[in-house]
Amino acid sequence: MLSVLLIYGVIFITTYWLGRGFLHAFRLTPSGADAILYSMTGIAVAGFYAQVWSIFGGVSAAAFVVYALLALAAAAILLARGGRRTRAGRDLARVRALDSGSAGRYAQAALTIALVMVFAYAASRGYIHYDTDLYHAQSIHWIEKYGAVRGLGNLHTRLGYNSAAFPLTALFSFSFLGGQSYHAVSGYLALMLALESFRLFTQRGRLLSFRLLPSDFVRLSALFYLFAVIDEIVSPASDYYMVCFAFYIFIRFSDDGKDEAQMADDAPLHLDIVLSFLAVFTVTIKLSAAMILLISLPPVAGLLRRKDFRRIAVTAILCAGSAVPFFIRNVILTGYLVYPFPKLDLFHVIWKVPAGVAASDAAEIAAYGKGITDPSHFGDSISVWLRPWFAAQAGADRLAILTGAVLVIPAAVVLLLEIRRREQDAARQLVLLGVCLACTVFWFAQAPLLRYGCVFVYTQAAFSAGVIVSAAGGRFQERRRRLLLRGFLVCSIVFVLYKCVAVTREGTLLREHGYLISQKDYGTYPMEEYRIDGAEFYRPVSGDRSGYAPFPSTPTDRSAQVRMIGESIGDGFCIK
Repeated sequence: MLSVLLIYGVIFITTYWLGRGFLHAFRLTPSGADAILYSMTGIAVAGFYAQVWSIFGGVSAAAFVVYALLALAAAAILLARGGRRTRAGRDLARVRALDSGSAGRYAQAALTIALVMVFAYAASRGYIHYDTDLYHAQSIHWIEKYGAVRGLGNLHTRLGYNSAAFPLTALFSFSFLGGQSYHAVSGYLALMLALESFRLFTQRGRLLSFRLLPSDFVRLSALFYLFAVIDEIVSPASDYYMVCFAFYIFIRFSDDGKDEAQMADDAPLHLDIVLSFLAVFTVTIKLSAAMILLISLPPVAGLLRRKDFRRIAVTAILCAGSAVPFFIRNVILTGYLVYPFPKLDLFHVIWKVPAGVAASDAAEIAAYGKGITDPSHFGDSISVWLRPWFAAQAGADRLAILTGAVLVIPAAVVLLLEIRRREQDAARQLVLLGVCLACTVFWFAQAPLLRYGCVFVYTQAAFSAGVIVSAAGGRFQERRRRLLLRGFLVCSIVFVLYKCVAVTREGTLLREHGYLISQKDYGTYPMEEYRIDGAEFYRPVSGDRSGYAPFPSTPTDRSAQVRMIGESIGDGFCIK
């Protein structure tokens, strides 16, 4: 736990200054920007940096030293230009809340410290995801040691599943210190989302004015998600990275800036550009989030109306440029621009994963999301698999799916009526509702496994309900609005307390001891050696998981199918 706290400190300090310097360099700092926005932006920049570095070599000590120097340079430049007027610590304590007096600040600081301790505790122990020991840990190990390796997908197809989450984890793994390879970034992202979500209870300035926004409902759904996975965030699974980023983007977008007094005219536009940049990074974490790119429509439309070609160019460079290393890594790992989509076949390299293998991989992913494990049923129609798929979901998830499906049209009607009455930000909220719907439909059509797209299901249901409830509350007299808000807060607090009790009763985190200093390591399994062109490899004696070590490991013996391109395993692999 102590090691996780130290890593959290390193991540926060470096990403805060890197994110703040990045936004300052592009003149995109929104009015009311806070430590969480700076840190989330800095994480995206760090992820971009780690991906670029991995193209040329292993993400290890040298990569981290250069990264730390960049963050230090950003801090020095900003402080030299007057950054002392806005200190990182004060930003984090404020957390964008309106001034609520010393008692409120102390309470907020106490809540922040409590959340840091809770998520450090949770990220130091818990359940290691099956896929983490199947391929996440080995992917990170490859990135630490060699970076992106040509044809690595031939050695094990899942090692070809490129994600920005793995280079980012490698950057902060500190494996070069000679101990274990840490994996604390997923827990840090969960902490940032928790701090953002708990503003539901800490924004006294807004709550005392009895305003209930749709973003409050999204925050509550994010808390539901965090409590559901709190015993799993020890795993560096890309799903957690993507969901935390997507929730954060939806919350900040749905906040609509009303809680920031006297915003400059360009402030909402700047925020939208930043969120568009974060959306692109989210897609490089997991392709199931592809439709979240539609969040960039408002800033693009605003820039076109203003004919602001300078910022159009800046936005295009930020968004398109941030995705370039992701596509380059795809080509290096598998020979495809996007894997596993063999129809997009643009490159002819000797290390390309065979098209049949890629197609089979894509079919298996889609079928697994539908609950189909028998290859003979991969082509079943929706009428066959929908009912058993829905029945297999948890009760709360079934409720969220139905709520989103039922309320999305009434919510859209409410927003259209508000647009006719020229209600402020109704058009913006309609865009978010449309983006949520597009994300949900895309996820459902591709691979409807809930952990791939729960953020879209939860947000669509919560935001739709929030639009309807907030519109109804706005027509009540002040006394009724107070009762509505108080009722919502009471129900929210009861919900949070219930989830706390549920997590405690489950006891997964409380039963594990011995991790007060270090973090729970990846799993270990009995392994046996085999060779490819004289180089040592390992495979499990039983099952298909190998964990982080020994390295390199694969689920099965690949010596009959794969050969090395060069003399070193770092040179890559191709099919015989």
